[in-house]
Amino acid sequence: MKLDALRINQISPAVFDWYRRYLEAMDNGDLPKLLAFFHQDCALQINNHLPMHGHEAISAAFQRYWEAIHTIEHEL
Repeated sequence: MKLDALRINQISPAVFDWYRRYLEAMDNGDLPKLLAFFHQDCALQINNHLPMHGHEAISAAFQRYWEAIHTIEHEL
């Protein structure tokens, strides 16, 4: 994750830490850490796709996503 271009951060340190840990889990392809950010009964909708419900569906979607893109790096 790249933070060197981040000039203005208007969220609290606690929220920024939460967001940074979420993006690190995403960038590292760490599925257990990423799923810890979602409640077991949650729904996640990405773009115009149908919503996914629960950890099993979300897990499968992220696995397919990471296989398709190979690498990801967020720049804040």
